[in-house]
Amino acid sequence: MKYDVVVIGGGIAGVSAALSASRQNKTVLLVEKSINLGGLATSGLVTIYLPICDGEGHQVSFGIAEELLHLSIKMGSQRKYPKAWLENGTFEEKKQKRFEVQFNPVYFSLLMENLLIKNNVDITYETMVTDVVIKNNVLEKVIAESVEGKIQIVGDSYVDASGDARLFYLSNDDTRLFEKGNILAAWYYYMNDKGLNLNMLGTVEKSDFMDETRHTDELLSNVHYKSENYLDINKFIIDSHQIMLTDIEDRKKKDASFEATLIPSMPQLRKIRSLVGKTIFKQDDQVYKENSIGIISDWRRRGYVYEVPFSCLCSKTIKNVFAAGRCVSVDDEMWEITRAIPSCAITGEAAGIAASIFAEKGLIDFSDLYDRLKKVGQKLHISSLNIERR
Repeated sequence: MKYDVVVIGGGIAGVSAALSASRQNKTVLLVEKSINLGGLATSGLVTIYLPICDGEGHQVSFGIAEELLHLSIKMGSQRKYPKAWLENGTFEEKKQKRFEVQFNPVYFSLLMENLLIKNNVDITYETMVTDVVIKNNVLEKVIAESVEGKIQIVGDSYVDASGDARLFYLSNDDTRLFEKGNILAAWYYYMNDKGLNLNMLGTVEKSDFMDETRHTDELLSNVHYKSENYLDINKFIIDSHQIMLTDIEDRKKKDASFEATLIPSMPQLRKIRSLVGKTIFKQDDQVYKENSIGIISDWRRRGYVYEVPFSCLCSKTIKNVFAAGRCVSVDDEMWEITRAIPSCAITGEAAGIAASIFAEKGLIDFSDLYDRLKKVGQKLHISSLNIERR
């Protein structure tokens, strides 16, 4: 079967892209290499829905980014419940606590799958894209490995929400690895007499951009892990497992009620490979963007908000593939912002609509994309929010 839109990757960006394309009345296939939706947010146990506000009392991200936040806690939040934002708090109360939440990864993954099914999105799990067929700068089909062996998947347009720019990389498009490498992370869940807990071993690296509201720990290792090949990734996984095991053994000695309950089912690598697209979206770029597709905030510090340019979702050569989530074209510092859940949802929603337009017209009409994003409730320019930027 041929689809209007094929989305590669079932993380937050992929789910957002598939959902937005289906709501444009397109036939949509979501291709996921694991057996769960949510990517790092669920399988990776990075269960913090980072802020959709600016930290100064203003919501800045809307559309599917807001919809998925509510979905993530439909069956109850775990921590960081933003009472002021969800229960009509005052502006001053909203300034005190950012619009973010910690969610249960099992609930969120199952609820996202249910949402996609209700919106007529086809999902194929345990399917890994291994090759592509390009003709005249158009991606015609992808080759994937499944239980049947090699299969062909055909679409009019595609969204690369793979987390490692897989479609662009296989197409020999311009991509880049995160050269600095990732810090070691070993998050896992455990139970004790105080209930269910998330142990966040290896949070984020200290930075000049982190304000006093964000906690950082000492690094678990001095090694920065790159993701150039399977050996590097395996080392990251094994090292994280060893850290978990040591921590679990130590905790069990000290706490008779302690029981580890869940470890990640994917490596907690935050930044791997991204597109080098028409625009490189930079952290110091807070100007008005005529081709904005949504607004995001800096989760690390209050008061910093950005209009996301559509051009950072677009290849310089391939016409019918759009980047979303951790694949978009950014500099290293902006990558730290765009890898977060709200940004993945914003870029995913826009990529899904852009792919829908290409499936209809064989080209991208930005004015049409702009109108469709506004129609689904997305705020596109900071000026519409009546807030000041730093």
